[in-house]
Amino acid sequence: MILVMMQHAWGKGETIDEADKIARREGGHGRKKVSRIVFHYDPEKTTKTYIDGMGRLCWEGERPLEVERVKV
Repeated sequence: MILVMMQHAWGKGETIDEADKIARREGGHGRKKVSRIVFHYDPEKTTKTYIDGMGRLCWEGERPLEVERVKV
């Protein structure tokens, strides 16, 4: 599974594109360029993954791996 984190939004999906689309829809980013961080995790080893109200990555189980960081 993939988790994409952007300013004021995040999304989960099977692919980066799917998670990115969900995050953009939640944050109202549309097509504009925004900074983002992409994490990959195994749902069997990491049972709960989300971004809390303060913008921190939270998880239960194995730590998700950062696979991409895009700065704009």
